[in-house]
Amino acid sequence: GSALLTPDFATFSDPNADPEAVTAAMVESLPTILPIVIISLIVQFAGSGALIDLMGPQRPTVAQAIATGLRVTPRTVAVFILYFVAYMAAAIIVVLPVALLAGLLDAPALVGLVIILILPISVYIAARMSMSLPVLVLETMRNPFKAITRSLKLTHKKQWPVTVFWTV
Repeated sequence: GSALLTPDFATFSDPNADPEAVTAAMVESLPTILPIVIISLIVQFAGSGALIDLMGPQRPTVAQAIATGLRVTPRTVAVFILYFVAYMAAAIIVVLPVALLAGLLDAPALVGLVIILILPISVYIAARMSMSLPVLVLETMRNPFKAITRSLKLTHKKQWPVTVFWTV
């Protein structure tokens, strides 16, 4: 549904298009896109929580699982925001030295190195935090910080296989 309600992004990806016109069109379509993205994220978070609840030992009805999914959605959003903050902090730690080095050496090609360095960091953080939603649902954890801490503990011993799984 969201694909039908959002503008045609193919026009934004035209390599021959004027970059300023594309930016203006994207900014213009933001009021239409933003509510759709927010609603879509909420539905996805609630749906994922419901699926995890259905697989849990409680064996809820579908209605109970959906209610659980909706109940954990604000905490899931909090975990998502904390993931984003961790990702941005890691990105800044990686980008800053590379950008400084690229500026000192007058080598803008080094900026491509940033992407190569940030991607594995992003996957690693996501892998380590991947058990947060199951912890929120199955262990009825209420605190997003504690859910992340529990996820880090659960993934600690198998952090590299989990990261490889998320990479694939």
